[in-house]
Amino acid sequence: MVPLRHEEAYKHMARYFCVLADDREHFQGQAAVVERIADYIDNPCPKILDAACGSGGVLALLAEKYKFIAGADGSPEMLAIAISDHRLKGVPISRCEWEQFPSLFMRQGPFDLVFLLGNSIAHVEDMDCLGFIASTIHDNLAPGGVIAFDVRDWVLDERSGNLVQPNRSVDCSRTLGKFNVDGEMVEITDLCSYTDGRQYITYEVKGNKVSDSFTLSYLPFSCDDALKMLTDAGLTNCEAKRYPDWKYNVVLGFKQ
Repeated sequence: MVPLRHEEAYKHMARYFCVLADDREHFQGQAAVVERIADYIDNPCPKILDAACGSGGVLALLAEKYKFIAGADGSPEMLAIAISDHRLKGVPISRCEWEQFPSLFMRQGPFDLVFLLGNSIAHVEDMDCLGFIASTIHDNLAPGGVIAFDVRDWVLDERSGNLVQPNRSVDCSRTLGKFNVDGEMVEITDLCSYTDGRQYITYEVKGNKVSDSFTLSYLPFSCDDALKMLTDAGLTNCEAKRYPDWKYNVVLGFKQ
């Protein structure tokens, strides 16, 4: 399998992302988790960065409560949706690939909370890339600051030897539903597969005038892997938690 680059995949997905996220209440769940984590910070006006903000849906909910908030993402098509959202007027939003994090922090200074939710951090190529992200964020957190991201409940499939997502076995296809996208009803399905130690989700979109397909890939890693990586990056009090508003593990690390 030769997947599309994620930039290309999100160019296709941008049209459908918001309806899928709204249908699953992803934005609301993530925003609720961020609010709970922000309560840990000893700052009544925390400075918060959504480091994979996509279309800005989570930012828009948080902007109602937090004055100092910013977003960054690598997809110009997703960011175009965020920038056009009237609820995000005045919120700093930047295009930023993982490797460009140092320049982002150089421009905007340290943050009290940097979060990456929605499994976005699992787009990384390998654990070394994940370690670079963690180290860069650690170096640019304010004292007492927090990094937070979610991790799926990967399990070992003995038949294939792959780490797989529960209930998302090899060649497991799902119908996600029918959605109104730009005035046209489309049906969206996804197909899950695993190759070379990665998970691949291929989306198919069908409508009277629309036929689209795009693939996103994810690196499976455990909570223990994530916690070790955060500790190696210099973060302390690292832990994995479950929150009632989000069905995935959330890994936290704090800067002294």
